[in-house]
Amino acid sequence: MPHPLLRSFGLLFAVLLSISLMMPAVTIQAQDDSDGFVPNEVLVQLTPTTNLATVINQVSGLAPIPLDQFGTRPIYLLQITDGTSPEDKAESLRIIVGVIAAEPNYTGQTPEGRQRSSWFQGDRGGYTSQWAPTTLRLPEAHNQTRGGGMIVAVLDTGVDTDHPELQGKLVPGFDFVDFDNDPNEIGSQNQNIAYGHGTHVAGVIALVAPESQIMPVRVLDADGVGNVWVLLEGLKYAVNNGADVINLSLSFKRNSNILEEIVGEIACDDDDDDNGNGDDDDGCFGDDDDDDNGGGDDDDDNGGGDDDDDDNGGGDDDDDNGGGDDDDDNDNDNNRAVFTNVSSRQSNSTGYERNVERNAIVTDDDDDDDDDDDLVVPPTGVVVVAASGNSRSTVPEYPAGEGVRGLLAVSASTQQDELAPFSNRGNWVHVSAPGNQILSTVPDGEYGTWSGTSMAAPMVAGTAALVRSQNPNLFATQVTTQIQNSSRQICGVPKRIDAAAALGADPASSSLCTRYLAAIMR
Repeated sequence: MPHPLLRSFGLLFAVLLSISLMMPAVTIQAQDDSDGFVPNEVLVQLTPTTNLATVINQVSGLAPIPLDQFGTRPIYLLQITDGTSPEDKAESLRIIVGVIAAEPNYTGQTPEGRQRSSWFQGDRGGYTSQWAPTTLRLPEAHNQTRGGGMIVAVLDTGVDTDHPELQGKLVPGFDFVDFDNDPNEIGSQNQNIAYGHGTHVAGVIALVAPESQIMPVRVLDADGVGNVWVLLEGLKYAVNNGADVINLSLSFKRNSNILEEIVGEIACDDDDDDNGNGDDDDGCFGDDDDDDNGGGDDDDDNGGGDDDDDDNGGGDDDDDNGGGDDDDDNDNDNNRAVFTNVSSRQSNSTGYERNVERNAIVTDDDDDDDDDDDLVVPPTGVVVVAASGNSRSTVPEYPAGEGVRGLLAVSASTQQDELAPFSNRGNWVHVSAPGNQILSTVPDGEYGTWSGTSMAAPMVAGTAALVRSQNPNLFATQVTTQIQNSSRQICGVPKRIDAAAALGADPASSSLCTRYLAAIMR
């Protein structure tokens, strides 16, 4: 029998821990490393019937030049030509009638790059025998399914497509940084802090869901830096090419309203019916507001924020042209014609480089070009998994902090079933997963150990692939709910996922945390 003082201490510890799990955490301030934005660029979203040329002509100062369009939707990337800051130019756009949103083209990066963290050499022997598979009960989960038939898109720094561990597990992808069809990693570990990041993430998914296929989509450069517009293009590509799950091991310090709406549409099918997917009548963001400004669509089945009695997802009314107009093609044609005068784009080092001559595509009707396609979300939605960040903070990072149903924000846990000290946390985070000292694939056929929420997120993405493989008819919101409800309490918040329990197995008897408390109470 333990000493009475030890028993008293154990009781006090248990009470304090229980209280801490119920109370909101005190805000921990992150270091001042806020991301910025791409110089001389601004994003704008218009109402479906607003003409882009009319808006541009009303902007104070020199008119911005259209650079790109999100499919045929009224969402545009504009170049600032008069030296005005993107924040000021966005503010001047917001006051114009017909403008839903205007914002700088924010830059983001890998959480590990933000902390100057990289991988160190490992060996394949520990890849399957490391601690994470046991913690997640992957052997039991794989008795149910190994993820066959699922595609998990990795939107990251690229993937080493020649890595032996990934052979037979990759589907074609795309590079939106250099804008070509080779999504391989570029750079070197000696010169680029994020080199190998996407390959490491892909290896984690292959570990958790070994029969799923991985779609590499390069949206971050070798330093792990990207921007909202490139991420939007990558998301559209992933969805339109059959991704069932999307992994985002990246974060932005600033929230993009336009990105939030698109992620919401991808992750949550708000269809105003009673099909049991848990998202009836209250929208992906908890609203169903009968308006045209996004964040919850109205009486339709396309998830795009429109109320149009059609199924084209373009936000248009009573027509089939996807342009957001009423019974005619005039506004859409005018908006697309603006791009014919654009011939070049200045490269920059904060996201990607490419020649805007390809924007001639926007003026034609070539439906075979992936960049010109409209976003078409499947009826069941696509599960989106996002890293919460490594800032040791309760302050949300995005898109993890957007609060979109069908999206899972992920913190990192340790070998001791505790919340990793580097991990962000807070009531905006949904689950945690192993993210400390994770061994996975890195370029040149090697293996490396890395720590971060970027490693935890693909643990969850792989688990989502297992759940969808077991029941492909589940809505994205049902998948995320199933993973959350089957997660286990650990020493800290949020709960840690259990892959076997997510597939219907009995939950494990206890976590390391609860076993420790039981031991000191005996």
